[in-house]
This record gives sequence, structure tokens and C-alpha cells, in this order.
Amino acid sequence: MSRLPWRSLFGWTVLGLAIGLGLFFFNYQGSVDSLGPLVVTTPGDVSAPVFRSELGPSAVNAGGQHDGHYFYLMARAPMHLDASAPYLDFTGYRWGRPVMAWLAWGLHPTGGGWGLVWALFIVGVGSLVLGGLGLGALSVTFGGRPWPAVLFPVFLGSILSLRISVPDPLAIALAVWAIVLLYRRHLLPALVVGALAVLTKETMLLVFAGILLSRRDRDGALLVVVPGLAYAAWRTWLRIVLGEFSGTADNLKPPFAGLADAVRWWFAGNEPLAFVALGLAVILGVVALVKRGIGHPLGYVVALQLAVLVVLNIQVLGPERNASRAVLPLMAAAVVMLATPTAGRVVATSRPAEDPGVLAS
Repeated sequence: MSRLPWRSLFGWTVLGLAIGLGLFFFNYQGSVDSLGPLVVTTPGDVSAPVFRSELGPSAVNAGGQHDGHYFYLMARAPMHLDASAPYLDFTGYRWGRPVMAWLAWGLHPTGGGWGLVWALFIVGVGSLVLGGLGLGALSVTFGGRPWPAVLFPVFLGSILSLRISVPDPLAIALAVWAIVLLYRRHLLPALVVGALAVLTKETMLLVFAGILLSRRDRDGALLVVVPGLAYAAWRTWLRIVLGEFSGTADNLKPPFAGLADAVRWWFAGNEPLAFVALGLAVILGVVALVKRGIGHPLGYVVALQLAVLVVLNIQVLGPERNASRAVLPLMAAAVVMLATPTAGRVVATSRPAEDPGVLAS
């Protein structure tokens, strides 16, 4: 397998980052009055006194009803889990995704304040760079060109994640690099990066499940099992340390029920960008499957992402700040599929003739 063209990957990624940051600042200027700054909570939230004390009144805003403030609270003292527990809505659910908080704390290990907000922002920008490089590297690994690197930082979900300080781009970037490393036959680094991806957002296990369905071999199975065990061990540790804690948010509904609710919400004139983001992602996913087929190395990843959309509730699909993030894995995988028409042949010729890891199908 050919070496990665790092100069081209960085070039395309920097271009995408410049465009993405431009769109981010445009969105920020137009929304700061209604939504608040990078990290914000609502006046009625139990953590509102903390934000008033550490960040001032601008960080308490009626429009600040999103998840970013939880990561700020976690990053204030990530080695003392109980310090943030009283302020989290679902303690196990939030602390099940600690990697962004760990990284921000590493940049600003002295508690809260605007320094920690900017640390979260730097982690977010770094995630866009990592994701751009990863998307371009995945395309090259599958026999394509590096230009998909330009797209990751300009996806709507990437920009809005940066706007509200949440880790979705970081999770997807790590998952993409785990897949790149796996196909380039660096198994141990792939498993480590895969575990970090799942500890950033556990839904990355669904991405790895798609890779397993495509490869059907030992290494593909390990990419599901090892990160899954890492996540289970972390959740067990959380229960030991925190004792009884609320586990997870219920984001699922019967098939198509949440989607129907979201359509009624959009056609009532609410948050049309969510409709655009979801519609574009579905179109890209369907076109990718039709043109490249389920046999593409990312075919099952796209199919599973399309399938999961029909069981999500309106809280995920309705708001633009949620829908655009929910479809990020689908967008990333579909773009690479469309950019790599010869991926099946490239992967087949790069694997040894007798792979002891192949599972009997």
C-alpha cells in the first residue's frame, strides 16, 4: 500500500479549516446574542451559579440549551468525577464520554474560567484538523485522492460542534484514523485509537460494526471487541467511583416515529438547516450505496448509519445543532465511498493471500 501524501493531506486540510473557521465565525457573530458564547447554560440549570461565577452573566442565556456546558463542567476537574456529578443530567452518559474533557484539562489544568473555554475550542479546532487528515488518508488508503480532507472541517455538523463545544468531530476523527490504521495493518495503534474514539462517543462502535461486517475477519472483530471492552470497563469504574448514577439519555423511538415528528417540526418553519443537513446526508448515503455497492469497504458503515436514523427521536433529528452532528459519520463515510470507486480492488490486493484472521462466513 502506497505511503500517505502528507503534503497534499495537510494542504487540503488547511484549506478546509480556513473555510470552516470562516463559516464558524459567521455563524458565531449571528448567533451569540441569541445562543450565548462558546460555552453557555440556561438560567434555570442547576449549574447556572457556577457559570455566572466563573464566566460572567453572558454564559447564562435562555438559548443555551445544548450539551457543551457539560463538557466544561467535566473538564474543570476530570480526575475528581464527583465534582461535576451534581451538575450533570445523566451522570453515566456524560462521563461515559470523557476524552474531550481530558484533553481540555490537559491544556488548562487549573480549573474553570475562560482559559478552559478556549482550551475546549482548541481541542475542537484540532479535531477538525485530525478529521480532515483522516478523511483524506482514508480516501488515499482506498485508492482515491486526498481531496476529501477539505470537506471534514466544512461539514455543518463540524462547524456547529465547534460552535457549542461538543466532541462529535473528535470522535469521528479518531474513528476514521482507527480505520486507516487497521487497513494499513497497524493493528495495535488502530485498537488504541479506536478505544479513544469510543470513549469520546460510544456510538462509534456502530461505525466499527460496519467495518466488521465488511471485513469479516479477526482484525475487524478486534476493532469492535477491544474498544467495546474499554468502554465497558470505564463504565464499570464509573459505577464503582460514583455509586448510583443516572445511566443514559433515551434517544430512540419506534421506526420512523421520530423522523415523522421531525418533519412536522421542520415544515412548521422550525430550524430548516436540520432538514437540509439530514436530507443531504441521506442523499449522499443512498447515492454512495447505489454507485459503489454494499461491497465497498465502507458500504456497511453507510448502511448502518442510514438505518439508525429511522429510530432516532425528534430531540436528535429536529434541532439543527443535533441533526447536523447525528449525520456526521454518514457524511464522512459516504464522501469517501464516492471518492474511491476502486476501493474493493485496492483492499483485496493489499491483503495477504492467506490471512489467518479471516472468519468463516
